[in-house]
Amino acid sequence: MAQEGSAEITWQRFLEDAGIKAEDLDAFDEWSGSLTEPQADLAARIIFRLEQWRFIGGSLAPPAASTSTELQDGKLVTVSGRASDITKVNLPPSAGAALEQDELFQCRITPADGSTVTVLSRRAPAAWLNRSPRLLDEPVTVQGVFVGSMRDEGRMHPLVIASRIEWRPESNVSAGVAWLAERGFDAALLDEIRHGRAFAKPHESLESLAFYRCLAIVAGSSPEELIQLARATLPAKVEEAQANLADARAKRESLTEKWNDATPAERKQLRDRFAAARRRQAIAAGVVERAERGTSSVVPLFLEPQKNTGEAVLIEGTARRAIRIVLDEDARRAANADDADAERTNEPHSLTEYYELDVFTTDSQNLPVICCVARLPEGFPIGDAIREPVRIGGIFFKQWSYVRREDNAAVSMKNRPPERLHPPLVVAAAPQWLRTTEPATPQYRGLWAGLAFLAVFLVMVVTLLRVSRRDRLAQARQARYDSPLENIAEP
Repeated sequence: MAQEGSAEITWQRFLEDAGIKAEDLDAFDEWSGSLTEPQADLAARIIFRLEQWRFIGGSLAPPAASTSTELQDGKLVTVSGRASDITKVNLPPSAGAALEQDELFQCRITPADGSTVTVLSRRAPAAWLNRSPRLLDEPVTVQGVFVGSMRDEGRMHPLVIASRIEWRPESNVSAGVAWLAERGFDAALLDEIRHGRAFAKPHESLESLAFYRCLAIVAGSSPEELIQLARATLPAKVEEAQANLADARAKRESLTEKWNDATPAERKQLRDRFAAARRRQAIAAGVVERAERGTSSVVPLFLEPQKNTGEAVLIEGTARRAIRIVLDEDARRAANADDADAERTNEPHSLTEYYELDVFTTDSQNLPVICCVARLPEGFPIGDAIREPVRIGGIFFKQWSYVRREDNAAVSMKNRPPERLHPPLVVAAAPQWLRTTEPATPQYRGLWAGLAFLAVFLVMVVTLLRVSRRDRLAQARQARYDSPLENIAEP
């Protein structure tokens, strides 16, 4: 429960502090489906309050056994069921400016008891918006505020205002996203990811929440499980890549035929299309080549991050850096009890830290792949200058952005802006340490140390003897050259 000083804050008090009283919600009695200016303003204030409640760690509502349970205006509720359609509801200018968007999303949800609940939400999963509403049948959970009722086809349904719709897809997503969703991950959180940029602040986006929830879920798995998941996706990726290869080659042949008869302006456009075709061909060729070795290509993660978000990947390379990162209180809360399901089940979590590895693969062009792992193998070294061969199966999260670490001092001295890198970021349980030899056991460490010292000593003795002999020869030659001219024998 959120606290202010030593006094607990209830949701009702939190709502009233924003000037929202139960009688204000009468504006949503028998809602028609379109928003008036007063309704839109009230909805915006409720949404802001919901987001603040979650930000300060307010308690989530337990799920109702049935939507026929008596509901009170302004009550915090959790609804789970299947979403059957999604439509946009336009916002009047004032509310749209406050929420920084032009519409809300109206979604119809059918809980397990067969009833209907209408949800008016600030966010909806982006993948839904390109689908026909008739094809929508997705498992969802919504935490929101009961505000009234909606008349639909002559019947009255409960109306809930929410900030977002949590989505746990069963199909039509990548294997990595499906794997996460099976373990309670809200796939709609992936819409919050901002590629090619640093991590967003909590008040800017839910990107950090998505990262910590993903990390907490993979922490509960084994490295082998994610490796097998990634390997299982390789045949399908190879099939898609081969199709892309054929298409890219055909495209380049077609563009070549058009080149001779093209005007200078047309040739400029053809160059861009040639570059796009070559890029597509290079990406596809890399996918096929790496799959033949049983691993994933990292090139698509660098060049097509949006398309590959949530994909299961398997990489092999050299870890050159491993740093321990301790989670602060907000991060631990995000990782260990984010969504409604996790908090209601009281599932124990213990994620308090993770490790950040810079992994270089043979196809990463000497750029790192950042791997955030929940744990390290026993004895794995930590530091900024390591060289350890690893295999990592994980989930591609985003294309990150940060200042190149080793250039910081040089950049400051030259008064130049620091160079930024945009590496892929992969979330994984743990690396497999591909050591070629086992470390020496304690009882033999002294013996090996002694032999090493003896070898160094012998090398030094031999070197000193050779240097001494060269010195004697040099002195003899110098003595000859320094003698009087008459003592030098004629040839």
